[in-house]
Amino acid sequence: MRGNAARSPGKAVLKAQPLLIPDPVSTLMPHLQKSHYTFFWGALAGGLAGMTGLTVATVDTRSTGIEILFVLLSSLFVPSLYVYFLDKRNRFVEPRRTILIRTFLLGAFLACPLAAILETILGTGAGAPVPALGTGLIEEFAKATAIFWLLRKKHADLCFEMDGIIVGAAAGMGFAALEDMLYGGAAFHQGLTAVVVTVWLRQVLGAFGHGTWTAIVAGAIWRERQGGHFRITPRVFSAYLVAASLHGLWDWGPLGVFTYLVVGVTGIYILRGMIKEALRQEDGFVARWMSGGGKSSAIPAAAEVGVD
Repeated sequence: MRGNAARSPGKAVLKAQPLLIPDPVSTLMPHLQKSHYTFFWGALAGGLAGMTGLTVATVDTRSTGIEILFVLLSSLFVPSLYVYFLDKRNRFVEPRRTILIRTFLLGAFLACPLAAILETILGTGAGAPVPALGTGLIEEFAKATAIFWLLRKKHADLCFEMDGIIVGAAAGMGFAALEDMLYGGAAFHQGLTAVVVTVWLRQVLGAFGHGTWTAIVAGAIWRERQGGHFRITPRVFSAYLVAASLHGLWDWGPLGVFTYLVVGVTGIYILRGMIKEALRQEDGFVARWMSGGGKSSAIPAAAEVGVD
């Protein structure tokens, strides 16, 4: 990726095509280009087929190598697809694979170990309200730390709130992917059935957890920036508390599966509202850019865009 390269408005900026028939994807992300939907559904179907094939091979062969491969690859499936899907929603089409991979790895190898250390020291956990809330506060703090570590260097190509949402999702899903691998590995002592059930369950629920919560926090961080500078404001802290509370409720699980439904829908609803606002921000910039005659085909750095 070109670190500070200027970006040009893509065709999707000027003409977004809504789908006539709603589907689970358009519920979260309206007005994606048709080609993006087609690719996403193809990737989803291919990934599910691959997971199914690996599951069958794992059960049939009982090979340690295949079992490990099943846990590793399956744990990456939903996290990577989630980040890819959110990134496709961005209307400014500069490729960003390098920065997303870097942020994904920060979520896995910076935030996850930091959270594990703090949780060990403070004695948090799941299944009870206070330890569960402690887990939420710690893990959302750790993932936010990964975001601020990324921001220690200026990124002129991350100038809109939608960019923050995507980067937050990458950090959260990197955390989730490593955590899924660890949970899958820990289930081996309970038998192969437990491993398969753990991995599949965590992938089914994956879109409603870490990536969504961290995207909410990072979106608030980007919304509250001023002149290209990122600040911890009351709104950022409020977003952090919302994400940590949702996380804590998820880990507490007082109503069993119904808790996951309520927390998952709530998180997606909040994120969808933030995404709609972020897209309005982008629309406003494009309108101003076009009304100015589109004097330059490039998008200037964040401090110069004037979208704060």
